[in-house]
Amino acid sequence: FSFTQKDAPSNVWWRRFCTDPPKCKLHSMRWSHAHPTWTFWSLPWFGRWLRRHFRDESLEVKPGQQAKTSFSVAEIPEDEDMLNVAAWEDRATKQWCKYDNDRTEFRDMLRWEPNMGERCPS
Repeated sequence: FSFTQKDAPSNVWWRRFCTDPPKCKLHSMRWSHAHPTWTFWSLPWFGRWLRRHFRDESLEVKPGQQAKTSFSVAEIPEDEDMLNVAAWEDRATKQWCKYDNDRTEFRDMLRWEPNMGERCPS
């Protein structure tokens, strides 16, 4: 699922990162969920964005952007939203995808026995 302006048209970041819907060329990557794991290498990045949020810093207009694209980081309503805005602002391109097993699929995997071969429990 890639979050789109149609899903949340009032969020402040669309005027900065998606001036050309549905292409959104300023998105350096697709919408990411906030629950993946992170390595210690990301701590300075997290710290920088946490500071921006606590200090209510603004994302200023960059060269080539429209005048209305500046907004306060504190206007970003959720952690997931902020992590995506931060990634797009810093032009991040690396992403980790989390594989979610359905509860019943996980139970079936645990019930598998070697004598079943490649067959799944029914």
